[in-house]
Amino acid sequence: MNLNTSNHEDWKNLARECAQGAIYDSSERLPHSKCLPNTRVSSESGSGKSTIMHTLADELRQEGTLAGTFFFSRKHTKRSTFERVILTFAYQLGLQHHFAQEVIMKAIHDDPALLSSEKSPRDQLEKLVIEPLRAMAHIWKDKGGASLILDALDEGTSDGTHHIVSFIRLLLLLIRDDPLPIPVQNIFISSRLWSEIRSIMHDSSHQGLVRTVLLEQYDSQEDVHIYFQERFRRIYEVHELSWLVDQPWPSDDVVAMLRE
Repeated sequence: MNLNTSNHEDWKNLARECAQGAIYDSSERLPHSKCLPNTRVSSESGSGKSTIMHTLADELRQEGTLAGTFFFSRKHTKRSTFERVILTFAYQLGLQHHFAQEVIMKAIHDDPALLSSEKSPRDQLEKLVIEPLRAMAHIWKDKGGASLILDALDEGTSDGTHHIVSFIRLLLLLIRDDPLPIPVQNIFISSRLWSEIRSIMHDSSHQGLVRTVLLEQYDSQEDVHIYFQERFRRIYEVHELSWLVDQPWPSDDVVAMLRE
């Protein structure tokens, strides 16, 4: 794509203002923890919701339906508030297709204040996310729509929790945009279930749009069984135990006992 000098500067400014480290496969998030195949568990210690969300992002990217990600973190300034979420989504959309990038660059050229945290989030969403998504509608149409992922929403509250409800309602505009449909099929959000988050998830006005999945209610016994099998397989291969003991090692009964 040929950009004039002004547009090129606008794109560079967007790249600086967004939270590069919040993108799911960024170097800031290394090491990337992923679920074992066909499970919701990981071989990395201390991993949980973020592992699931990273694995989901990877799968959606391979399917070509990942529109953008934002992984919050209270340890990193740019990732500890909601201020840079829209800008970061816009940057990822612009990278995916020149149609989206052209729309974003024109919007910033017409109104440079869109890059400011003082700008209306509704204006930012409309100009930098919704309009680019519409420009890409034909790309995702045959794939059933695109998906957005936000991980650890509760860690985006360094400036207080009062923004949570308005932020989630803002995101719901991406799904509710009926007059001019946009290709957002799913918005996946992981978070601790704080009272502010619980209130909007159970709001009757969002019925049919929001679904809550409690991971603590997930029966993980089969996943744990697969996890033990995978770890023991690695031990068996790394230490070359084939000359000492035949497979399966340990026996299924032993693995079942450990699972319990």
